[in-house]
Amino acid sequence: MLVYRLKMETRQDVVFEVPAFLQRLVELDNCKFEEWCVEMVDMRRESVDKGRAKHEEVKELYQRLPAGADNRYDFVPVEWLQKWLDETTPTKPIDNSKCLCPHGKLHPDKISLMKRISQYAAEIFYKRYGGSPRLT
Repeated sequence: MLVYRLKMETRQDVVFEVPAFLQRLVELDNCKFEEWCVEMVDMRRESVDKGRAKHEEVKELYQRLPAGADNRYDFVPVEWLQKWLDETTPTKPIDNSKCLCPHGKLHPDKISLMKRISQYAAEIFYKRYGGSPRLT
């Protein structure tokens, strides 16, 4: 493609003045954008801190979950434990009501839906997340 350009002996610099109201609007928009950037950085930092705290909690409690043969234990729904391990969803209170027999104890047919964990880990779960009834 052939392009022609007019050559001038003197270059004319054109100065454009931006109206004052437009400058104020741009400055205001820039300030809002900078505030938004700071908020995003703070939100990201907060999210990372929460993620680290959750990771440490999971790491600590995961090692203490197994109940030994001679230790005291509680039953917790496997579904709840899976949601607790999933860091993308907020952890809800423990709900054992679906696995109860008419006497208020663990139904024998529902034991496959439950996980036997140490009472130490159960204490921490119930203190942090709440829930009922406890199945010991």
